[in-house]
Amino acid sequence: MRISDNMRFDTVERSLSTLRSRQSTLTDQVSSGSKISSPGDDPVGAARLTRISAQASRTADYRATIDTVRSDLQLSEGSLAAASDLMVRAKELALQGANGSLSGADRQTLANEVATLQQQFISTANARGARGYLFSGNHTDTAALSANGDYQGDAAVHEVEIAPGVTTAVSVTGSEAFTAAGGVDAFATLTALHQALVSNDGDAVAATLTNIESSRAQIVRVQSNTGLIMNRLDASDEALSTTALELERRRSEVGDVDPFSALSELNQLSTTLQQAITVARNTFNSNGNLF
Repeated sequence: MRISDNMRFDTVERSLSTLRSRQSTLTDQVSSGSKISSPGDDPVGAARLTRISAQASRTADYRATIDTVRSDLQLSEGSLAAASDLMVRAKELALQGANGSLSGADRQTLANEVATLQQQFISTANARGARGYLFSGNHTDTAALSANGDYQGDAAVHEVEIAPGVTTAVSVTGSEAFTAAGGVDAFATLTALHQALVSNDGDAVAATLTNIESSRAQIVRVQSNTGLIMNRLDASDEALSTTALELERRRSEVGDVDPFSALSELNQLSTTLQQAITVARNTFNSNGNLF
């Protein structure tokens, strides 16, 4: 083979090698659905995918955090609603007990029910969530109320980051809902009602009505706060969901293969490759050389 033929042969081989390489790359891309299987395929695109992936991971973490604290808030709201209902029943019993026609035995029966309400109130105030006791502030490993109804937590609220640079309170405390720090000591009010009924003192029973209603009102106020916090979390989660969708669109734009375009190019490339092989074979065979 002359030098000129060697050069032509090398040129044809390089062209065929390029075509085969592109065919192999397209085949892999169609199979995997990804344009970038390693940084070497597209260094710039691979760097963009790394940044997008990091952003998507942080977004998912924020949404997971919101999901966890939302669950505790829902439990808190339900517990506060139950505590409010207990105070409503306490008011009904107080109104009955204030009736001057009741006997001591009648008031004792009412007192027994109030004692039950006290135990239910403690149980409700000591509800637990994913982080521990819901209403103990930072003392999540300690029950909010003791067996005597004394508050054992603090006034701190739990804060979390729900978006880049955005931190918000995601809890309420028992001090605000159940103790004099919020206005009235709810358990002490139930205790006063119980003692007045046991003492068969209708006037003392009637005197507890104002504090019973105030206790219920402050519990409802804190319950409303949990609703406001959940609304804030829902808004943040919706924004993060939009961000997640946009990041997925960008990831797909950078890294995913368009199957229709890739298959079309692969078919055209296969045809071109076969034609090139045929032309090369005919060219070199006509010169008496094997291909």
